[in-house]
Amino acid sequence: MPSSSRKRLVIPAIQLVLLLIIGGCAQKPWQEPVLDKQEQQMRGLVLRMLEKQSLCSCCIDGEIAATWDSAVDTGGLNGYLQVFLPSSLKLVAINPLGQPLFALTTDGEHFQAIDAVKGVFKHGKAASFVRRNSLPTTITHEQWGNWLTGRLGSAAEKPAALFHDEASRGIWVEVDMEHSRHFSKEYLLLDPEKGLLLERAVFDKKDRETVSIIYSDWTETGGCMQPTAMEIQTNEYGTTISIALKEIVTDIVFTDETFYLKMPPNYLRQYYP
Repeated sequence: MPSSSRKRLVIPAIQLVLLLIIGGCAQKPWQEPVLDKQEQQMRGLVLRMLEKQSLCSCCIDGEIAATWDSAVDTGGLNGYLQVFLPSSLKLVAINPLGQPLFALTTDGEHFQAIDAVKGVFKHGKAASFVRRNSLPTTITHEQWGNWLTGRLGSAAEKPAALFHDEASRGIWVEVDMEHSRHFSKEYLLLDPEKGLLLERAVFDKKDRETVSIIYSDWTETGGCMQPTAMEIQTNEYGTTISIALKEIVTDIVFTDETFYLKMPPNYLRQYYP
């Protein structure tokens, strides 16, 4: 594989899992506040969704296909994704023959990566990797599990306010993320009739929108709803990342060992302190 192709695969693969994106925000789609009886009904809906969500599996295992398009890079990958809520992830990228090309695990603070093409094993602090590669520092966070599984997550902390959607798609729930080291709040667009999350917009500590995630398709697995198609949008470089999941399994329980990568023999080790 040419070095340019390896670069297009390996670095964007890490960027995909860590959601290495940060950007501005467009016009806010949440408008006038929801009041009175409708507000009570919507708060009741949020509580019911959280209660149902609490009964869902902590783990998902499935096949992933992803493509990304920006002003500076375009690419894609196929492989396998494992999620252990709240923040442990494993991504394995494969070639058309089903052979692994790249593997990455992270818990939000530390990471391990195997580059089978270059014969390199990387591990250490995710923040150190970010600094060395001049990537945005806001990517080392604890929300990836919620984002990829479509969980309400921080809505359990403090639903602050409710707003009507400008296109009448549903109701926006403003959530204060008081216990997050990286984010200040997020807005969740809920479909009251289907009880599904349609979109989330997340803001950093400087009150800038970092990412918008649009959930376009869902499937029921193990009695719980799991998104199977999502689009991640940011204004940085005009980036759009599309993710499709299939063959999703939830009747499993991962452990920390699931997300431990052992360095293959004769690989070059690179440590990020």
